[in-house]
Amino acid sequence: MVIDSSSGKEVRTSSGTFLPRGRDKTIKDIEKRIADFSYIPVEHGEGLQILHYEVGQKYEPHFDYFMDDDNTENGGQRIATVLMYLSNNEEGDEPVFPSVKGNISAVPWWNELSEC
Repeated sequence: MVIDSSSGKEVRTSSGTFLPRGRDKTIKDIEKRIADFSYIPVEHGEGLQILHYEVGQKYEPHFDYFMDDDNTENGGQRIATVLMYLSNNEEGDEPVFPSVKGNISAVPWWNELSEC
């Protein structure tokens, strides 16, 4: 469960798992594509996180960087995120990014670290 540290409310209601870096050939191929796409070496990334959403599940808007010492001491601050969205549905369940125009299947972004 992921909760908001201020309110204690759930911000993610999906199920998911983490896949260790380099786990098998398929994972290595995906990691290489992400590294090529983002210009960040595989060794500087985290393992893949796979999430599954049922109807009505959500992940509230959030920042993708750490605000606690435990996570930053265990690998450093996140500087970028790549979201790959996989679905066989033609419409109605895609992620929403209000400031992005058009449909997207993969998008990198640099995490906002202006306060660091």
